[in-house]
Amino acid sequence: MGSTPRKHAQEYKDEAVRLALDSDRSLAEIAKSLGINELTLGNWVTKAKKDSESDEKPLSVSECRYDRLNPLTCRNSTSHATDDT
Repeated sequence: MGSTPRKHAQEYKDEAVRLALDSDRSLAEIAKSLGINELTLGNWVTKAKKDSESDEKPLSVSECRYDRLNPLTCRNSTSHATDDT
C-alpha cells in the first residue's frame, strides 16, 4: 500500500520551485536533495509557471502603440492598434 501524501507549507513549495527554476541541476537531483518525489516538484513548477502567466494582464491599445520595438508584447491585446499617423 502507498503512503499518505505529506502536506507542505506554501513557503516550502515556493522555495523548492525557485530552486528548480534558478538551478542548473535537474528536477530529479533537486527533488532527491529535498526528499520529495520528482513528479511532485514537477507539478509545483508547472503550477507556478501557469500562475505567473495568468498574472500578466494584456496590454492596452495605447500601450501597444508605444511598444513598437517589440510587437510580440501586443499579442495578448484584445484590440488591435491602428496607426493614426
